[in-house]
Amino acid sequence: MLKIFCLYDEFVNLQPQKNHRLKLVKKDIPHGFIQGNKIFRLGLNGGDPILLMEFPDENEPAVITQLEEAFLKLQTDFTQLENRILGTENKGSFLAKLINLKSQLPTHSGLGDYDSIFNKVTLYENQIGDIIQSNRKRNTEIKNALILELDQALKNNDLHETGIAIKDIKTRWIKTGSAEDTVNQDLEDQFSQTIQSFYDKRQSFFDDKKKLTDARVNKYDTIISELEKINLGKELHKHAKRVAQLQSDWQTIGHVPIKEYKLRNEKYWNLCKVFYNDLKSDKPKSTSKEDFKGNLKLKQAIIEQFKELGNNSLLEDTKPALETAKKIWKSIGRVPKDQVAILNESYLNLLDSISEKTFIFQLACRKFKGFAKKDVEERNKLLTKLVRDLLARDKNELETFKMNMDNMHVNKGSFVDMLEKKLENQEKRVLAKKSILKELQAQKTEESRK
Repeated sequence: MLKIFCLYDEFVNLQPQKNHRLKLVKKDIPHGFIQGNKIFRLGLNGGDPILLMEFPDENEPAVITQLEEAFLKLQTDFTQLENRILGTENKGSFLAKLINLKSQLPTHSGLGDYDSIFNKVTLYENQIGDIIQSNRKRNTEIKNALILELDQALKNNDLHETGIAIKDIKTRWIKTGSAEDTVNQDLEDQFSQTIQSFYDKRQSFFDDKKKLTDARVNKYDTIISELEKINLGKELHKHAKRVAQLQSDWQTIGHVPIKEYKLRNEKYWNLCKVFYNDLKSDKPKSTSKEDFKGNLKLKQAIIEQFKELGNNSLLEDTKPALETAKKIWKSIGRVPKDQVAILNESYLNLLDSISEKTFIFQLACRKFKGFAKKDVEERNKLLTKLVRDLLARDKNELETFKMNMDNMHVNKGSFVDMLEKKLENQEKRVLAKKSILKELQAQKTEESRK
């Protein structure tokens, strides 16, 4: 009996099972097939089929619809990307998106014509690759040219102008895309190192400039401190030569920022004013012989003060200091005869120059709101324009005056002398404006180098 049951089991096992046979049947569907309870997508361009999922028999229609919709969404995304590529000149920016999309295609869970999308993506990828390669070749040429331009700009010793040029070159470098792969990093390193060397050099210059400025400020403070001590002492006439020397030293210290200089300059002028005012009452009464050489030193010191005033008359109100210096000049006694003409000529020339500059400064204050509070560069720009306008006006008046004089037929006499004097004054005004304009242009050049 046991043997009969065993033979029966073997017979049953050898019989094909209906359910098992049904599950192995292959059913074709658009862009794929179903085998058993598994759904497959056709491989890209004839490649191996891709298993998408397993599902219960009763869910087959819903699963197919779901997978077709997934493909349609991918196709819509590609169509939008394709339209953007076709509608722009800068196609290179879409290469990464194409590569990302292409990487999804072999394993994307959907049913549809993936070959069509794959082939189009490949076509655009190759086209954009060619464009990028061409652009990178052009970018390599541009970046090599920019490096040559940078080297040329660095030959300029004017750090301000060089900084502006480098900023422009750097902007164009950033806007230029990558160079060819084989040289791109070398070009980037060369460009960065060259620019950094300039910035290091400029920083070193600024550090040295600050040290120089600090040293100059210290010299100004030292002179002020010594003048304060002299004014607190007695017998001021014994210090007249030393004060004259300090004034001469003040002129030679050099430029410092206006905010560092202005308050010190006001304090310095007040100390000089106090000294010379007190000096009048401190002269020894018993002196029988006038100190011509001492007076000469004092007047030379006033000349130096006038030069200092002339340097500042376009940037600040120097009229009060000018009036004080004029009073001190008149209070000083006689000087050696051979020096009188030289001193008086220097005095009058400087007085005319300062007066002209004072007039221009006051006109600028009226014409340009907040002029006195603007920085030196802005004031220089405004003054240059103003002086050019004044110079053009004075030139026209001079030409008109000369023409009128040529048309006059008068005898020699006081009237003619008066006209010639007026002509001389008009010519002086033209020369003064030219001189001031030249001075402003020189200051502009000096400021740009700082």
